[in-house]
Amino acid sequence: MSKKLSDEDRRAIDMLLNRANEAKAGRISPRRIAAAAKILSALDAYPTPEPSKDLVERTLRHIDRAAIPLPTPDDSITGFDPGLLA
Repeated sequence: MSKKLSDEDRRAIDMLLNRANEAKAGRISPRRIAAAAKILSALDAYPTPEPSKDLVERTLRHIDRAAIPLPTPDDSITGFDPGLLA
């Protein structure tokens, strides 16, 4: 049996996860908020695995590979305008 979240359920979960302010809570029934909180609290029972020991190294390597190269002074030859970085 598969249950789907209603729009109000989704808003309640979003509110709890995003720690939205009380003004937004006024649009969501307290019963839905309590139900969503109960379900989310069940996640506390799951074990929290330790991150891999090379997580920082892999993350930095990924960032290095994805980094956009910054212009160098030689870029003036190609018409690069350093004012664009300001």
